[in-house]
Amino acid sequence: MLQKDPTPTIGDRAEHVNDFVSGLSNEDQDIFLNQVIDAIQKDRTHHLQVLSRERQELMSRLEEIDNKISDLNQRTEQLDMRRRASGCDANKCDSIDQESGFAVGKKVKIKDRIHGHKFKIGEVVEIVDYDHQSTATMWLCSNGEGERWWVDEDEATVV
Repeated sequence: MLQKDPTPTIGDRAEHVNDFVSGLSNEDQDIFLNQVIDAIQKDRTHHLQVLSRERQELMSRLEEIDNKISDLNQRTEQLDMRRRASGCDANKCDSIDQESGFAVGKKVKIKDRIHGHKFKIGEVVEIVDYDHQSTATMWLCSNGEGERWWVDEDEATVV
């Protein structure tokens, strides 16, 4: 047998308030309703203040993330400049995969999104760095518009 939830519903509460208010004089009803309106406005003001604080905290966190992204982009650009200055290219460095043809400086066309890069499928990007310390070589690619993502050989083909 199901038992009724002892918590009153909104309808139950409204009915109780309606019974209470209908027993008041017109003047007392006005006073009561003004008190309810004041309480609602105070509650609304409180919630707006809380939301404002939370928004400020979120904006601060987003600014920190933007600064970290900017720092990473600067570091990547510095690494690219050092590689170019050292004369490192696909023919002189160990940054080429003989089997797939992937190499720093090569263009690849994105064909899949397996590991979470944000390039568009079909977009042509340039390989700017690589990491062969993992189990498979990952290639850092750039679309020339400041976006850089790690892509593996299952996600792109050499153009």
